[in-house]
Amino acid sequence: MQAAVVPALLLGTALATGAGPADPGESFPISPRFASLALHAAHPSAQDLNAVVGEYCVACHNDQLVTGNLSLESFDVAEADVEAETAERMILKLRSGMMPPPGSPRPDDSTLLTLAETLETTVDLAAARDPNPG
Repeated sequence: MQAAVVPALLLGTALATGAGPADPGESFPISPRFASLALHAAHPSAQDLNAVVGEYCVACHNDQLVTGNLSLESFDVAEADVEAETAERMILKLRSGMMPPPGSPRPDDSTLLTLAETLETTVDLAAARDPNPG
């Protein structure tokens, strides 16, 4: 445990003081121990994206309101291929900027893009595994 504290303290000190590499083109090496944190921030998990759907979509698209004839309460981003028709509808609305609707709370554009791309990839990979639509 103590081994993790020292790099974290050094990183925290560097961030707080603005200390960094002398040459702007140079960067600090990322410890393999902390590389997963940077990767996680760049590539959110399906669980993270499910939280986005829960926070920004389910308020309207739930089992009670069924706004747009759609409930996303039980939708799972990791299994978007199981509900491919719903995923395709979501992709269309996200890519066109229609959802969340203007004036409603919405995540940043990169999060919406990541959600749309993840849904597309999941559905496309499933279709490639089983190209027979019948």
